[in-house]
Amino acid sequence: ASMIDRIIPILDKYSVTETIDYGAGQCGFRKSLETKGKGITVVEYDPGVPALAIPPNPSDFLVCIDVLEHVEPDLLGNVFEHMQSLVKKNGFLSISTIPAQRILNDGRNAHLIVQEPQWWIDTVAHYFNIEDTRIIKNHSVELEISRK
Repeated sequence: ASMIDRIIPILDKYSVTETIDYGAGQCGFRKSLETKGKGITVVEYDPGVPALAIPPNPSDFLVCIDVLEHVEPDLLGNVFEHMQSLVKKNGFLSISTIPAQRILNDGRNAHLIVQEPQWWIDTVAHYFNIEDTRIIKNHSVELEISRK
């Protein structure tokens, strides 16, 4: 199943009507939901995209897809604390656990944090309760989370 097909049952389970897309980038999550005909309001936030850089108001749900592995390692805690301030109830995180194909201008891999799924599980657990975990084909980990 595609990622959107794995996320939709979670959105349905929590009767999500609005979600923050944290690190929305090219807005692919909203576009995928629209393709599937899901009438969910997606509030897109991405500090790296000027048009999406306004911090959103807290929401019951938050998705963060293929974002956390791109964060500067020394800022990861700040990002999780910011996410904590935005999630009222539940969320879904998808995190790549392998190097990216893209190399940054400074020569580093675009995935600044490449760690095993268990490292991510342990790290996320400092900030959120983990309700469910899926390891996807040795390339990513998906976590269903709730506010502590």
